Amino acid sequence: MNFKDERNYQKLLETLENLQLSEENQKLAEEYLDMTAPENRELLQKARRQDLSQLDRNKVGKCRDYMGHLRKRGRTEELSRFVRFVAAVSFHRLLCVYSLRVEHGFR
Repeated sequence: MNFKDERNYQKLLETLENLQLSEENQKLAEEYLDMTAPENRELLQKARRQDLSQLDRNKVGKCRDYMGHLRKRGRTEELSRFVRFVAAVSFHRLLCVYSLRVEHGFR
């Protein structure tokens, strides 16, 4: 892994930490979001729903920053996987997906 990839991986881990995922969801996220492996959407079905609405503004802001980081660098596949995972985990899935589409132009 080169320095750039290591930096992106660290940003991902920080973002997942900000989401305060359960241990099980954290492991699934790391596996699903591993861009060296082919996408495995079956992992999304294993995710357990969590209420992400209680995250403080700072943590939500850091997640938005991460998505902006990916988009700015043209990492659309990584951004798409991240959005799909958050939508699979969140109880507020429709609101989450709508917010991501509006703020980041995700389709």
